[in-house]
Amino acid sequence: MGIEHSAGRIAVVTPPDANAVLKTQWKKWWDIPLAGLRAAGVDVAAVKKMYIGVGNPKNPKPGGTGRIYIDDIRLTRRTAGECFPADYRTYNDWVALGKPMCWCAPPYGSGYQCDGDADGKTETVFKYRIYGGDLNLIVQNWKRTIEDPLLNPCADIDHKAETVFKYRVYSKDLSIIVANWKKTDDKLPGNCPRPE
Repeated sequence: MGIEHSAGRIAVVTPPDANAVLKTQWKKWWDIPLAGLRAAGVDVAAVKKMYIGVGNPKNPKPGGTGRIYIDDIRLTRRTAGECFPADYRTYNDWVALGKPMCWCAPPYGSGYQCDGDADGKTETVFKYRIYGGDLNLIVQNWKRTIEDPLLNPCADIDHKAETVFKYRVYSKDLSIIVANWKKTDDKLPGNCPRPE
Protein backbone atom coordinates (compact mmCIF):
# COMPACT_ATOMS: atom_id res chain seq x y z
CA MET A 1 0.00 0.00 0.00
CA GLY A 2 1.23 3.48 -0.81
CA ILE A 3 0.21 6.70 0.93
CA GLU A 4 0.89 9.94 -0.96
CA HIS A 5 0.67 13.45 0.44
CA SER A 6 -0.09 16.64 -1.46
CA ALA A 7 3.58 17.41 -2.22
CA GLY A 8 3.91 14.05 -3.99
CA ARG A 9 5.95 12.13 -1.41
CA ILE A 10 4.88 8.48 -1.15
CA ALA A 11 5.42 6.06 1.74
CA VAL A 12 5.04 2.37 0.94
CA VAL A 13 3.87 0.14 3.77
CA THR A 14 3.71 -3.64 3.67
CA PRO A 15 1.09 -5.61 5.60
CA PRO A 16 2.25 -8.22 8.10
CA ASP A 17 0.13 -10.86 6.34
CA ALA A 18 0.54 -10.50 2.58
CA ASN A 19 -1.56 -13.64 2.06
CA ALA A 20 -4.63 -12.00 3.59
CA VAL A 21 -5.85 -11.31 0.05
CA LEU A 22 -6.16 -15.09 -0.47
CA LYS A 23 -8.72 -15.52 2.32
CA THR A 24 -12.29 -16.31 1.29
CA GLN A 25 -13.87 -14.65 4.33
CA TRP A 26 -13.73 -11.07 5.57
CA LYS A 27 -10.56 -10.36 7.53
CA LYS A 28 -9.17 -7.27 9.19
CA TRP A 29 -5.97 -6.65 7.28
CA TRP A 30 -3.87 -4.36 9.49
CA ASP A 31 -3.44 -1.05 11.26
CA ILE A 32 -0.97 1.42 9.79
CA PRO A 33 0.68 3.57 12.48
CA LEU A 34 0.80 7.23 11.42
CA ALA A 35 4.18 7.67 13.09
CA GLY A 36 5.71 5.31 10.53
CA LEU A 37 4.31 7.42 7.69
CA ARG A 38 5.67 10.58 9.33
CA ALA A 39 9.07 8.92 9.70
CA ALA A 40 8.98 8.20 5.94
CA GLY A 41 8.43 11.92 5.29
CA VAL A 42 4.71 11.86 4.52
CA ASP A 43 2.61 14.73 5.87
CA VAL A 44 -0.32 12.77 7.32
CA ALA A 45 -2.39 15.95 7.53
CA ALA A 46 -2.21 16.33 3.74
CA VAL A 47 -2.81 12.82 2.36
CA LYS A 48 -3.92 13.04 -1.26
CA LYS A 49 -3.97 9.43 -2.53
CA MET A 50 -3.85 5.87 -1.34
CA TYR A 51 -2.62 3.03 -3.55
CA ILE A 52 -3.55 -0.57 -2.84
CA GLY A 53 -1.77 -3.29 -4.77
CA VAL A 54 -1.54 -7.05 -4.74
CA GLY A 55 1.66 -8.95 -5.39
CA ASN A 56 5.30 -8.00 -5.40
CA PRO A 57 5.83 -4.55 -6.98
CA LYS A 58 9.51 -5.34 -7.58
CA ASN A 59 8.67 -8.56 -9.41
CA PRO A 60 5.16 -8.21 -10.89
CA LYS A 61 3.48 -11.24 -12.41
CA PRO A 62 0.76 -10.51 -14.97
CA GLY A 63 -2.34 -12.61 -15.44
CA GLY A 64 -3.83 -12.84 -11.96
CA THR A 65 -7.58 -13.14 -11.62
CA GLY A 66 -10.10 -12.72 -8.85
CA ARG A 67 -11.96 -10.10 -6.92
CA ILE A 68 -10.99 -8.31 -3.72
CA TYR A 69 -13.43 -6.30 -1.63
CA ILE A 70 -11.96 -3.55 0.52
CA ASP A 71 -14.02 -1.61 3.02
CA ASP A 72 -13.84 0.42 6.20
CA ILE A 73 -10.63 2.32 5.51
CA ARG A 74 -10.58 4.89 8.28
CA LEU A 75 -8.44 7.06 10.49
CA THR A 76 -8.80 6.30 14.19
CA ARG A 77 -7.13 7.00 17.51
CA ARG A 78 -6.21 4.09 19.72
CA THR A 79 -7.94 3.89 23.06
CA ALA A 80 -6.04 4.38 26.30
CA GLY A 81 -3.84 1.48 27.28
CA GLU A 82 -3.89 -0.31 23.92
CA CYS A 83 -0.15 -0.04 23.64
CA PHE A 84 1.09 2.53 26.17
CA PRO A 85 0.16 1.98 29.82
CA ALA A 86 -2.08 4.66 31.34
CA ASP A 87 -0.24 4.39 34.67
CA TYR A 88 3.07 5.61 33.18
CA ARG A 89 3.99 9.17 34.16
CA THR A 90 4.50 9.99 30.48
CA TYR A 91 1.07 8.71 29.42
CA ASN A 92 -0.36 12.27 29.18
CA ASP A 93 2.56 13.27 26.96
CA TRP A 94 1.89 10.22 24.78
CA VAL A 95 -1.72 11.37 24.42
CA ALA A 96 -0.70 15.01 23.77
CA LEU A 97 1.67 13.83 21.02
CA GLY A 98 -1.15 11.96 19.27
CA LYS A 99 -0.48 8.52 20.80
CA PRO A 100 2.55 7.73 18.63
CA MET A 101 2.75 4.02 17.90
CA CYS A 102 6.54 4.22 17.67
CA TRP A 103 6.68 4.44 21.48
CA CYS A 104 4.95 1.05 21.74
CA ALA A 105 5.92 -2.58 21.74
CA PRO A 106 5.25 -4.79 18.71
CA PRO A 107 3.08 -5.05 16.70
CA TYR A 108 2.52 -1.27 16.89
CA GLY A 109 6.11 -0.17 17.48
CA SER A 110 9.56 -1.70 17.20
CA GLY A 111 10.01 -2.25 20.92
CA TYR A 112 13.39 -0.46 20.73
CA GLN A 113 12.31 3.21 20.55
CA CYS A 114 13.32 4.08 24.12
CA ASP A 115 16.79 2.68 23.27
CA GLY A 116 17.17 5.09 20.35
CA ASP A 117 15.30 3.44 17.47
CA ALA A 118 13.60 6.63 16.24
CA ASP A 119 13.00 5.45 12.66
CA GLY A 120 11.71 1.96 13.49
CA LYS A 121 14.16 0.36 11.06
CA THR A 122 17.19 -1.86 11.12
CA GLU A 123 20.17 -0.79 9.00
CA THR A 124 20.31 -3.08 5.98
CA VAL A 125 23.96 -4.24 5.80
CA PHE A 126 25.17 -4.69 9.38
CA LYS A 127 21.69 -4.91 10.95
CA TYR A 128 22.35 -2.03 13.34
CA ARG A 129 19.13 -1.05 15.10
CA ILE A 130 20.52 2.36 16.10
CA TYR A 131 22.19 4.09 13.17
CA GLY A 132 22.03 6.96 10.67
CA GLY A 133 18.25 7.13 10.18
CA ASP A 134 17.75 7.50 13.92
CA LEU A 135 20.37 10.23 14.16
CA ASN A 136 18.82 12.04 11.19
CA LEU A 137 15.43 12.12 12.94
CA ILE A 138 17.06 13.57 16.05
CA VAL A 139 18.75 16.27 13.98
CA GLN A 140 15.53 17.11 12.06
CA ASN A 141 13.60 17.49 15.33
CA TRP A 142 16.31 19.15 17.43
CA LYS A 143 14.93 21.72 19.90
CA ARG A 144 11.27 21.16 18.99
CA THR A 145 8.64 21.54 21.71
CA ILE A 146 5.49 19.49 22.21
CA GLU A 147 3.43 22.30 20.62
CA ASP A 148 5.52 22.31 17.43
CA PRO A 149 3.39 20.82 14.64
CA LEU A 150 6.56 19.65 12.86
CA LEU A 151 7.71 17.56 15.82
CA ASN A 152 8.04 13.88 15.00
CA PRO A 153 7.35 12.23 18.39
CA CYS A 154 9.44 9.20 17.42
CA ALA A 155 12.54 11.41 17.84
CA ASP A 156 11.58 11.97 21.51
CA ILE A 157 13.64 9.02 22.70
CA ASP A 158 13.55 9.67 26.45
CA HIS A 159 9.82 10.62 26.46
CA LYS A 160 10.60 13.76 28.44
CA ALA A 161 10.84 17.48 27.87
CA GLU A 162 14.12 19.28 28.58
CA THR A 163 13.65 21.15 31.86
CA VAL A 164 14.41 24.81 30.94
CA PHE A 165 13.12 25.37 27.38
CA LYS A 166 10.82 22.30 27.27
CA TYR A 167 12.44 20.89 24.13
CA ARG A 168 11.14 17.38 23.42
CA VAL A 169 14.25 16.47 21.42
CA TYR A 170 17.46 17.53 23.06
CA SER A 171 20.70 16.30 24.63
CA LYS A 172 19.30 13.33 26.59
CA ASP A 173 17.74 11.93 23.44
CA LEU A 174 21.05 12.32 21.62
CA SER A 175 22.90 10.69 24.54
CA ILE A 176 20.72 7.58 24.24
CA ILE A 177 21.46 7.38 20.50
CA VAL A 178 25.21 7.75 21.15
CA ALA A 179 25.18 5.15 23.96
CA ASN A 180 23.51 2.59 21.68
CA TRP A 181 25.18 3.53 18.38
CA LYS A 182 25.69 0.60 16.01
CA LYS A 183 23.96 -1.86 18.32
CA THR A 184 22.00 -4.76 16.92
CA ASP A 185 18.77 -6.13 18.36
CA ASP A 186 20.64 -8.77 20.39
CA LYS A 187 22.65 -6.02 22.14
CA LEU A 188 19.60 -4.04 23.26
CA PRO A 189 16.94 -4.84 25.90
CA GLY A 190 14.17 -4.39 23.32
CA ASN A 191 11.36 -4.05 25.82
CA CYS A 192 10.12 -0.52 25.13
CA PRO A 193 8.16 1.00 26.69
CA ARG A 194 9.74 0.00 30.00
CA PRO A 195 8.11 0.44 33.41
CA GLU A 196 8.65 3.95 34.73
